[in-house]
Amino acid sequence: MDDQFDENLGNIWRFPYLAAKNGGGTFLIPYAISLFFIGIPLLMTEMAVGQRLRFGPIEAYKNFHPGFAGIGVAMAMISFVVGVYYTMISGWSLFYLFSSFQD
Repeated sequence: MDDQFDENLGNIWRFPYLAAKNGGGTFLIPYAISLFFIGIPLLMTEMAVGQRLRFGPIEAYKNFHPGFAGIGVAMAMISFVVGVYYTMISGWSLFYLFSSFQD
């Protein structure tokens, strides 16, 4: 039965069950620590730099040093890939939602 969950969206729905089975919300402790000490400061720094310079990621990092333009390109590429990924997940979710109403 576990084979069907290896490559499908079943992993998303199965995660809460596995987390509860293997210790509940213990994973929330390192997640919260990482969020408060790494995630939020990086997010605030990135937003402050973007607001101050009023450029996209490529030009903003290029203003610091021309060698940092690659960081901006990587950020733009990752944003594109994540956007495509979430659009596909949303599309499949809507497809299966509407398919479930048919005979």
